[in-house]
Amino acid sequence: MIYLIKSAAFKEGGGYETILKIGYASENSMRYRETAYRTENPTFKIIQTIHGGDLQDETNLHYKFCHLLRYGREWFSEDEEIYEFFRSHTTKESLQDLETHYSIRKQKIIDSEEKLRPSRLSWMIGKVLETKSGIDYILSLEELINTLGSLKSDKDKQEFLVLTYPDINFEQQAITSDGVLGALNTFNSFPTFAEKLRYIHEVEVTLGSEQMPLFLDSIPLKFKNYYLVFGDTRLKALEYREIEITREWERIKNNSELERDLISAIESVFKVGERYTKAQIKEKLREIYQELGYKQSPKATDLEKWFILKSIMFTNKETGKRDAGFEILSRK
Repeated sequence: MIYLIKSAAFKEGGGYETILKIGYASENSMRYRETAYRTENPTFKIIQTIHGGDLQDETNLHYKFCHLLRYGREWFSEDEEIYEFFRSHTTKESLQDLETHYSIRKQKIIDSEEKLRPSRLSWMIGKVLETKSGIDYILSLEELINTLGSLKSDKDKQEFLVLTYPDINFEQQAITSDGVLGALNTFNSFPTFAEKLRYIHEVEVTLGSEQMPLFLDSIPLKFKNYYLVFGDTRLKALEYREIEITREWERIKNNSELERDLISAIESVFKVGERYTKAQIKEKLREIYQELGYKQSPKATDLEKWFILKSIMFTNKETGKRDAGFEILSRK
C-alpha cells in the first residue's frame, strides 16, 4: 500500500517544521512499520493509505512531487499540493493517471527472479551504449566508467544513470523465450573465457536478429563489449584469448584518444578561412605532433585529413616571394 505520513522535524537555526513522507509497505508489514515509526518518531501521524498501491506507484509519486523533496527520496515539504492529491486519489485505480518512471526498488524484485542475468549496473551501462559502435563504443564506455568511478556504491551509480539518461527505458524485461534461456544456460556452463566468447557466434546463428539482443543484454558486459566491437572474425584472429583481446582494446582506445587530442589541437591552431604557406603548415604540425607524441613526419597535405583545402599562391610579406600554400575552406 501507499501511505502518506507527516512528522515534526528540526529546522535549521532552531524551531520545528512539518514534513511529509510518501512511502510504500506491503499490506502485511504496514502494522510493523507503524510500530517502528512510533518507537523512533512519536510525532508522526498517518494521513492516508491507499490499499493496493505498489512500488511503481511510490516511484511515480516521488517523481510527481520531486520539486518539494527535502530529505532523501521520500521526505517532502508540507504543501497543500500533496494534501490535495491524496484527498482526490484514494484508490489504486485513481493512481493510473500518474506518469510512469523507472523504479529501482521494483527492479530489485525482477533481478531476484532472474538469476541468469549479469549485474544490474552492467546491464544499465549496456543500455546507455546500445547506439554506439566501434571506436565510439570504446571511448564512450571508458568515459562512462571514469564518471561512475567517482560514485561509491552500485546503487548510487544506477541512480546517476537514471537521472542522467531520462529518455532511456531501464525497465528490464523478464526472459520468457525458451531459446534465450537455453542459450544462457549453455553459455554459463562453459568453464573458460574463450569457450564462452566463441559460443556467442553460434547463438547469433541459432537465435537470429530478433532474440540476439536479449541474449547479449543478459550476459556479462565484457563479453558483449568484445563481441560488438570486434565481431567474430576479429575475435577468431585473436584466438578468443582474453589477454590478446584486452591488449587490442587498449591499443584502439589509446590510438583513438590520441586522434581525438590531435584533432582538438589541429582545430585550435588552424582556422577556417585562413591561408597558410606549406612551410608554415609543416612547422605548426611538427610542434603539435611532438607535443602529443604523434609518431609521424608532418607534411602540409596532412591537413587534408581534417579540412577541405584549396591550393593557392600568394606573396610572402617577409620575403616578397610567391609561395605555395592552402586556404582552409571548411572542416570535414
